[in-house]
Amino acid sequence: MRKRLPGYRTIRESWQLVYQFYWDSGYPRPEINVAQVFQQDGVYVVLERPCAKAQGPYSSLSEALEVHGFLCVNGITVEIVCTVMDAKQLSKLLYCDESVGFKLKINGEQFQLTPARIFGRSRKLSASNGEGSLDSKSVNAESELPSAVNALG
Repeated sequence: MRKRLPGYRTIRESWQLVYQFYWDSGYPRPEINVAQVFQQDGVYVVLERPCAKAQGPYSSLSEALEVHGFLCVNGITVEIVCTVMDAKQLSKLLYCDESVGFKLKINGEQFQLTPARIFGRSRKLSASNGEGSLDSKSVNAESELPSAVNALG
């Protein structure tokens, strides 16, 4: 029999927040535009909106993210924040079908979708042409992906 999950308030107050997925739905109330993953003692749960019933439990962050599609970003995705891996690690795990140049904040840093369909850090806008350029140190998905996956647990 599945263990009953604690309520919304208990999770928010007692569990560790490890992942937040923000989107812009066009509604004026931003608090309804975030889904969160919490962890306690190796158990992960998802709260998809304020006061919602917890979904899970999941045995790993990876499982929770995959089940809820939180690694797939699109035009309404605004930002992703993860406390258990850095922005570069997380950027290697994301899927995106948007146009090259699509921008997304990851852990507070601006990233941009490259022609190779991976996210690289965006540089500041160039004063000469007003366009952003990609950091030459964009992620190398093949050599660095295993460490990012291991960070998910």
